[in-house]
Amino acid sequence: MLRKCLLIILIATVSIAALATTKIYKVVKPDGTVIYTDKPPPGASEYKLLKKPNLIPSIVTNPNSKTKQTQLTPVVKPMLELLTPANEATVRNNAGEVTIEASLVPEMTGQFILYLNGQLHARHSAPKFELEGLNRGSYNIKIEFFDQSGKLLASTQPSTFYLHKASALIQAN
Repeated sequence: MLRKCLLIILIATVSIAALATTKIYKVVKPDGTVIYTDKPPPGASEYKLLKKPNLIPSIVTNPNSKTKQTQLTPVVKPMLELLTPANEATVRNNAGEVTIEASLVPEMTGQFILYLNGQLHARHSAPKFELEGLNRGSYNIKIEFFDQSGKLLASTQPSTFYLHKASALIQAN
């Protein structure tokens, strides 16, 4: 066990040292083109990267140890995708009932808001909406997901579906 821990620490130290010593150089040619390289050619200037990796420290407590260890974990951006109805789909329902469902990966707690034709239509804690009493026609929908603090984390692409109802003038025999 101790051997594994030492090996992990050694690999982490070597990796961090390798990342810290990597330099990028910027070369501007006479015709104005810019080249970035890791090998310094004549006339190159060192280029400092300003963007840092998207990592958030989290505290991990080892039950066998009395000290806390900080570990960097990547931030995962949630993805919200509309499942039903599909874009440009025709829904046939004489009662005007339509089920709109989305999928959020990874699953999180928060609030889902459905926009129907650009207007806020409903709020739910689940990504499923049951619509009733819709008239025939075309509908534009979009779902947005907000976390507990009210921050927008994800939204679906705008989508259109068509509601088809049989004509009331047609007599069934």
